[in-house]
Amino acid sequence: MPSGGVSRLETVRSQATRASASGHRVVAAVNGDVWSTDDSTGTTAPIGIQVHDGELLTGTRTSHPTLGLDAAELPRLGDVAVLSSVLLPGATVPLVLDRVNKPRRSGDLIVYSRRWATRTGTLTGGTEVVLAVPGLPLRSTGTWTGTVTAVVPAAGNTAIPSGGLVLSAQGTDAGALRTLAVGATVTLTMAVTDGWADVTEAIGGREWLVDEGATSIRPASSITATEHPRTAVGIDAEGRLLLATVDGRWPGYSVGVTAADLAGLLVEQGAVEAIMLDGGGSTTALSRRPGDVEATLVNRPSDGRERSVDNALLVVSTTPTGPLADIVVRPPDLQLVVGQTATLVAKGVDAALNGVPLPSTAVTWSATGDGGTLDRFGKVRATAPGELAVTAAAAGHDAAGRVTVQPDTIAPVTATPVVRARTGATVNTGVVPLTISWSATDTGTGVASYAVRRRLDGGVFEAVSLAASLATSLSVTLPVDRAVQYQVRATDRAGNTGDWSAAGGFHLRVASERASSVRYSGRWTSRSASTYLGGTARSSSSAGATASFTFTGKGIAWIAAKGTTRGKARVSVDGTSVGTVDLRSSATTLRRVVWTRTWASVGTHKVTIRVSGTAGHPRVDVDGFAIVDSASPYPVLVGAGDIASCAYTADSATASLISRIPGTVFAAGDIAYETGTAAQLAACYHPTWGRFRSRTRPAPGNHDYSTPGAAPYYAYFGSRAGTAGQGWYAYDLGSWRVYSLNSNCSSIGGCGASTAQMQWLAGDLAANPRACVAAVWHHPLFSSGVHGPDTSMRPAWEILQAAGADVVLNGHDHDYERFAPQLPNGAAAVAGIREFVVGTGGAGLRSFGKVMPNSELRKTGVHGVLKLELLSGSYRWTFVPVAGSTWTDAGTSSCH
Repeated sequence: MPSGGVSRLETVRSQATRASASGHRVVAAVNGDVWSTDDSTGTTAPIGIQVHDGELLTGTRTSHPTLGLDAAELPRLGDVAVLSSVLLPGATVPLVLDRVNKPRRSGDLIVYSRRWATRTGTLTGGTEVVLAVPGLPLRSTGTWTGTVTAVVPAAGNTAIPSGGLVLSAQGTDAGALRTLAVGATVTLTMAVTDGWADVTEAIGGREWLVDEGATSIRPASSITATEHPRTAVGIDAEGRLLLATVDGRWPGYSVGVTAADLAGLLVEQGAVEAIMLDGGGSTTALSRRPGDVEATLVNRPSDGRERSVDNALLVVSTTPTGPLADIVVRPPDLQLVVGQTATLVAKGVDAALNGVPLPSTAVTWSATGDGGTLDRFGKVRATAPGELAVTAAAAGHDAAGRVTVQPDTIAPVTATPVVRARTGATVNTGVVPLTISWSATDTGTGVASYAVRRRLDGGVFEAVSLAASLATSLSVTLPVDRAVQYQVRATDRAGNTGDWSAAGGFHLRVASERASSVRYSGRWTSRSASTYLGGTARSSSSAGATASFTFTGKGIAWIAAKGTTRGKARVSVDGTSVGTVDLRSSATTLRRVVWTRTWASVGTHKVTIRVSGTAGHPRVDVDGFAIVDSASPYPVLVGAGDIASCAYTADSATASLISRIPGTVFAAGDIAYETGTAAQLAACYHPTWGRFRSRTRPAPGNHDYSTPGAAPYYAYFGSRAGTAGQGWYAYDLGSWRVYSLNSNCSSIGGCGASTAQMQWLAGDLAANPRACVAAVWHHPLFSSGVHGPDTSMRPAWEILQAAGADVVLNGHDHDYERFAPQLPNGAAAVAGIREFVVGTGGAGLRSFGKVMPNSELRKTGVHGVLKLELLSGSYRWTFVPVAGSTWTDAGTSSCH
C-alpha cells in the first residue's frame, strides 16, 4: 500500500522500491484495485478488500472479485465481502459496520485503524469514538474488545491512536455513539466471506473475466465493452498466477482491449479463472530485466507518465544477492533495420539472477557475421541485411547475444507542421510573413528529403518548392482572411515515403492597435504616418504603461517599430511574465514582428505589454497584432441575410464573426436598410460587412429593390452581383456548384419556368453537373416566420430538385429556421432539398408565426451567421451566434 496509509496514493514503482531489499527483491509488479476519491475530503481507498500479512487493511460489506493467497501461498479467486459489527454496552443487537478504512459517506458507520492514516480525514457533522484496543492489528476474522478513551461529537478528522481504533458514524448510528462514556467497553467482531478466513494476502478487483476456463464478463457494462488499457490477474489449472497488462489509448501503438478480448488472451495463456484489476491510466507493469537490481517500468501508461494508485501487487524473490556468477548481454536478441544504431550492455548476475555490479575492468566485445559493425564500447551500427553473433567477456565470464539486421522498409514519420509569425520580418498591409516548420523521425537509413504541399480556401493541394531537400522550415508571406493548410511528408534514404502530416487549417488576421480588444493604461500617444500599419500606431515612454490585447487564436505576433529611441518592454501571457523584448536597433525599421507566441490549439488569451522605461530611450510602440486562427480545411460558405441598418449594431457583431471565418460570404438579401440607397450602403453596410466585399457573393432582397432597379446594390458589388438588373449567377466552391438567384420576381419579369432566370438555371445545371449543389436567394419558399412562405420561387426549387440539389439558403424572415429535406410541394423526402432561413445578419429580429411542416429547428432573438463546410459528397452546418450568446445549431448531411 502507499506510504502514509490506505488513504494515500503512490506509484507502483515507488511502492515497489520501498518494499525491495536484498533477500526481499521485487522482480515484477502491477497496479491493483480500482480506487475512488471522496471529493469533499480528498481521501481515497480501494473499493474492495485488502489484506497483508494477515492484517485487514481495508474492506467493505459489498462483495467484489478478489485475489487471495493463503498461508501456503496458494492463490484463489472469489467474490469477497467483510462482514463486521460493533456491540455497544447494554445492547443485545450489534451495529453493522459498513466499511473498514474507507472514506465516510452519509449514513456510514466506519472503523479506522492506523493503516488508514494518522487521522480519520472526515468532515464535521458526525460522531467519532476513540478506542484503546489490545491485540491489534485487525484481521479479517476475530473479535476485539476496546475501551472508550474519547467521544468526539459533531467533529471530524480525529487522530487515530497507535494501538487503537476510531469508530466514526454519520447518521442514525452517530446518536448511538454519542451515548458512550469514557471507560466503556465495546466489542468488534470481524468476519469475511465463507472460505476466506485463512487468507493472509488479498487484493480486490472490478469484474470477472474468466470462470471455469471460459470467458465470463460480470458485471458487464459499457466500460467492459469498449477498448481501454487493462490490468488483470488469473490462475491456471496448475495453480500458477498470471499477471497481465495491456496498454491502450495510444493510436498507432495500442488502442487497448475490451474485457472479452482480455479474457480471451488469458484463456490462451491457460487461465481457468481471472478477474480484472484497475485499468485505464492506472495500468502499470514493472519487471526486473536480467542484470538489473530493481524492477523498472515496461509498459507505456496512457497518461504519458506513471499514475499514482492506491495499492499494488508485487512479485518478490526472497533469495539474497550472492556473488557474481555470470554475465548477460542486454538486449540478448537485438532487432535493427539498416541505418539504425544501438548500444549493447553487459550486466552481472548471481546464481539466482539478482543483478550484481561488474568489476571495474572493461568489458571486451567481439562479433562475427555480417550486417553491421560493433565497436569496443558495444555500439552496433546496422549497415546491411544480415546477422551478427556478439560476445561480451568480463571478469572471467562471457555471454552471447545476437543482432539481426533487416532491410529498411519503415517509412519516416513526420510531425505536424507548426505555423508561427516570423520574428524580425516586416508586415505589410493585408499580408503576414510566416515560418512553417516541421521535423521527422526515421528508424533506419535516415531522412533524405521532404515534400511540402499547400491548399488555399479548401481547394486542391499544390506542391511548394523548398530551398533544399532536407530543409525543415519554409518562409512564406500569406494574405489575411484566406484559409490555408500545409502538409509535409518525408522520404528516407531507402526510398520509403511516409504519410502526409497535415497542420490544421488556419487563417491570418491583423488587429489594429485601435481595436476595442486592445486596452491601454498609463500615458499613450496616438501617432499617424503612412509608414505605420493602417496609418496609425500608439507609443509610450512612461514606465509601467501597459497595452493589453485579448484575442482568440492559436498564435500571436506583436507588430512594432524598432530604432535607436526605442526601449524595452515586459510581455506577459494570461497573467504570467514570459520575457523582455528589446526594441532598440541601430536603424529605424517599421511594422516589424518583434515577439511571437504559439499554442497547440485555439484558445482565448490575453497578452500584456508593459513599458520598462529604459533610461535614455524608453519609447515602446504598438502598431497592431497578427493572429493565427483556425480555419476549416474545406471550402466554406458563411453568411446571413437581412444585414445592415444604421438603427442597429448587430451587423457589427455578425461582421466580427465573419472576420474569424475565412471563406466565401453569402449575403442573402436586404443588404442595407431601409431602402438600399448608395448612402445607406456606404454608411451602414460598408463599415461592417463591407470589409468582406472582395469575398462576398450577394443575392438581392426586397429592401435592396426599394431603390428603383436596385441600382446602388449592383453598383456597389459590381460583377460579383451578376449582370446588373438580372442578379443571377453561379460559381464553384471546391466540388460544389453554388447558385445565387434573384427572388424579386416582380422586378425581373417574373419567376415562372419559362422566364430568363429559370431557363438559365436549368441550362447551367445541365451544363455543369455536380454531386453537390447549393442555392441562395432572399424570399423563402418555406418559412414559419412573420412573412411566411413565398411561392414565387417554387419553379426554382423544382428545377433544383430535378437536378438533385442539396441546400437552399434564404433570408427575409428575421429569424433562424432549419427544415428537413423536402420536395417543392412541401412533402418530406430524403431526396428533397434542405432549406435554411438565416435572416439573422443584423436587422431587428422577429417572432415566429404558424409553424410549417418539416420545420426541424427554430430560433429567434439571436443574431448570427450560418457556416457551411462544403466537403466532397457532404456538408456540415454550424450556426455561429454573436458574442454573448451560446445557442447554436450544428449537423452534417450527405449530398444527393
